[in-house]
Amino acid sequence: MSQLLAGETAVVTGAASGLGREISLTFAEHGADVVVADVRKNPREGGEPTHERIPAETEQQAVYVDCDVPDRTDLEAAAARPRSSAGWTSGSTTLVFTKQSTSST
Repeated sequence: MSQLLAGETAVVTGAASGLGREISLTFAEHGADVVVADVRKNPREGGEPTHERIPAETEQQAVYVDCDVPDRTDLEAAAARPRSSAGWTSGSTTLVFTKQSTSST
């Protein structure tokens, strides 16, 4: 796999399951460390949590952050997480992918 995203850190919302999970795994396969931002740790479809699969299947780091997209403080905390994670090679967030949308209903 290419290292197109080597040295980058991605924050992906909705990353525990489905499309967000696949995007997180793909970013990691291309060299990015990943912040798995979601309201749940475990995938809806079952299996190993995304933040545990990434280091098991790639050479990248991953961390889970509880994040509810409509809550701005949750998003800010998710974006700041790489700077506070000991041992991370990349010190700041360089990619943010929001898979979820907000609703005003």
